[in-house]
Amino acid sequence: ARFDTLRQAVNAESAAASPARTFDAAEAARLIDAYYSELLRIRARPISLEAIRAVMAHDAKHLSRPEWRNNAFLRDVVVGKEDIFRHMLRAETDRRGTRLVLAMHAHYAEKGRWPASLDEFPIDNLKRARIDPYSGKDFVYRMEHGEPNLYTVGFDGDDDGGVHEPAFGEGQNNGDFNFWPHYRTRG
Repeated sequence: ARFDTLRQAVNAESAAASPARTFDAAEAARLIDAYYSELLRIRARPISLEAIRAVMAHDAKHLSRPEWRNNAFLRDVVVGKEDIFRHMLRAETDRRGTRLVLAMHAHYAEKGRWPASLDEFPIDNLKRARIDPYSGKDFVYRMEHGEPNLYTVGFDGDDDGGVHEPAFGEGQNNGDFNFWPHYRTRG
């Protein structure tokens, strides 16, 4: 019954957009398979800002096609996976940043001083952990007034001096995300 209701709604909207067309499940399945095959190729890349931009371009390409634009199911249910990739990128950034904060504190506990650079962080597999997924470069780490400052440049890729963006990871906002100190906001 739920499928029939969905099919009726899709047919009604498709008919309004293009009176000659109604919902064709076989055609929709073919388009969905093509969409996800390409999406899986994008997903095979390491999670990065470039991967999110590739998903955005992928969705824009499909939404520019009439067979996607005129079909409510394809347009509203299938397309729009950018947020999933954005959350994956945010989670990976959080994971790496948290590992760096832990390593920073381990160094302090062992040596009685903060590390002068990322090279002094005592962590296994640091080569990958120190890379900010948003920039593809090292997380920003520097000492300021004897205290460490560790942050990601975030979605816009601009170094805003470690000024924390409270809405980090939600859309295409500007601003950094501080891992340490925990948080310096715009004032």
